[in-house]
Formats: sequence, structure tokens, C-alpha cells
Amino acid sequence: EEPDHAHADSDTDTSAPPRHVPDLPVATWDGCKTDDIQATVKAILEAIDIGAPAYNQMSAKGFEECFRIYEGTALKLESASPCKGVRSAFGDGLLRAGAISSYKDKAWALRDTFDGLLNAAGKWCEQDAACRSSGKHGKQP
Repeated sequence: EEPDHAHADSDTDTSAPPRHVPDLPVATWDGCKTDDIQATVKAILEAIDIGAPAYNQMSAKGFEECFRIYEGTALKLESASPCKGVRSAFGDGLLRAGAISSYKDKAWALRDTFDGLLNAAGKWCEQDAACRSSGKHGKQP
């Protein structure tokens, strides 16, 4: 991976880093019950609803607050999800965030993980008749 010279891994550079949303397969949800998938999606969306406004303050404090909110959700789901693929996806995202120095870019690393899981939930929903007919699961606001 080549560094993006237009973006600095610092909390004073307010530009968004390059996105690295993982392309997670539907198999990420193997072993999950529908309720588990819905609870994961709900937890992710709630973290984004709380974390994004903090990030949008465009301050070092807001970036850290956003990251801490995202990190809390990621750590909880990495350890408590009954779905192996979800635990693995969050483990990968947390490792990636841990290798980054700025809270702003750490927040984006976890947001990429969130978006990858939301996309995988959408794919799962397309393949699940009950989900498809409900028209509500796996869709992003």
C-alpha cells in the first residue's frame, strides 16, 4: 500500500484518509441467527449516529470521541458476537486502527469495518426471503 501524500495521519489534517472498506462475503454471517445480524447492524448504526456528529466537529477532541465510541462498539462485538465472521472482521479492523497514530484516521479505520459489515448484511438480506420481504434489514439510512 502506497502512502497518500495528500493526507497526513494526524489530527490537525482534517482531510479524510483513503477508504479501505473490506469487501466481506455473505459467509461473514455464517452461524449467525437473524436476530444476531439485526443486533449487529443496530449496534453499528447506533455507534455511527453517536460518533459521526463528534467527528464532524473537526477537532482533535471530536476525532478522539468518535474513535472511542466506534472502538467501544468494535471491542464489544469482537468479544461478544456469536458470529465468528463478525468477531474476525472487528479483530481485523481493531488491528488496523491500532497501527494508526491519529484518532481521526483510527475512527475511519473502524468506520471502514462498520461499512464492510453493513454491506455484507445487505448482501445477506438479498439472499434471505424473510429479510427481503420485510424491506428493513441491512439497509443503511
